[in-house]
Amino acid sequence: MNTDNQSFTVLLSPDRKSLLIRDTNQNIREIWQLNCISRVSLGITEKVKKNPERTLLFQVELSDIPNQDDPSESTSNKSRCFRVILLARSIIEYNYWLDGLFLLNKLNNPSDYYNEDVERLTELDMCIRLSSLDLNQLPKREISMPTDPPPPLDFI
Repeated sequence: MNTDNQSFTVLLSPDRKSLLIRDTNQNIREIWQLNCISRVSLGITEKVKKNPERTLLFQVELSDIPNQDDPSESTSNKSRCFRVILLARSIIEYNYWLDGLFLLNKLNNPSDYYNEDVERLTELDMCIRLSSLDLNQLPKREISMPTDPPPPLDFI
């Protein structure tokens, strides 16, 4: 990629080991292994002027493998270092990126929502355990609703 500002879409690969860089026509331009990201910082801490609350900055170090067919190329690996500014479409997407990078040990802290989600899941798990529900016995298909309402019950 050249050094001009360009717009790309960045997606996590299906195997969750690399980032797919797609151009505006959705063609894959590059694939970056996650271990190539040497540093991640937040737009707020880097004092980005435009949309700092949705911006992530990556320091990427790629090693290019020389072409074996071209004798003019050096046999040593060349490396490229560059900085990438990612702007999330929404705060929610930004928080998903933060949490994913935290889980990959690229960031020290998850988003604020991460702890809330973990707490909510823990509470649900405890409720299920205390209710003695066996989640292995859940029905495989939906239980149909009766077509007719039940008759009115008279308790008098």
